[in-house]
Amino acid sequence: MDTGEHAATGAVPVPSGVTGRVLAAVIAYWIGRDAVGTGDLGRYDEEYVAGLSHDVRVDIINAAFHLGERGLFELFGPPVAPCA
Repeated sequence: MDTGEHAATGAVPVPSGVTGRVLAAVIAYWIGRDAVGTGDLGRYDEEYVAGLSHDVRVDIINAAFHLGERGLFELFGPPVAPCA
């Protein structure tokens, strides 16, 4: 997916399989982190994750991966070591 062509219009291409509900949860995460500012981001992350069902967590992990949102992706567990 080439995001360069969308940068001028402000559009963000959404990968297939990322539903509006999940995208709204990702955006809510971004807004919440922005509101915390330089405050306790670790606590915000813990509270955000604690409020999600297992199914929504899986969907957000998938969305974070496809959107290239590494911080949100890694929030749900330690990075996976590459296979040798």
